[in-house]
Amino acid sequence: MLHTPIIPAGDVDPDITQAIRDFRSVAARIRDLSGRAIALPAGDKVRKAHEAQIAADMDLFRARAERIGGGWTEQSLLIAVQADTDARARRVRHPQYATERTYADRVQQAMAREATAKTALDAAQLEVEAATSEREAAEHASRQFDARRRRA
Repeated sequence: MLHTPIIPAGDVDPDITQAIRDFRSVAARIRDLSGRAIALPAGDKVRKAHEAQIAADMDLFRARAERIGGGWTEQSLLIAVQADTDARARRVRHPQYATERTYADRVQQAMAREATAKTALDAAQLEVEAATSEREAAEHASRQFDARRRRA
């Protein structure tokens, strides 16, 4: 179950194949930076710079996944690229046991998921602020209307 293929070999989409080719270097950079980032303390400036680059790279994955459609997300596309890279490095389709790289990939994928969740949280917070502001404006307008009506 740990190394189940993401997509069966017969269902390979040419857009996915091309995306895998296009994003190998980006995925390698994400792997490298995530490995460096997790070795640094949480508030370190260098770690924040690495995390910012990882977020920018994940935005590239997100844009490509949205263009591909079909339920693909930045995480699933990243996993597909990593699986392809691992298969090429091992010269086997799927590893038979977990390796250090497997665990490092899990960390990187969790960081990517966390970044996506933070983006969603930021968007939700902005929506809450906008809705609150709209409610306050509506309440203010209602009070003003009531005050003018009582004077008349």
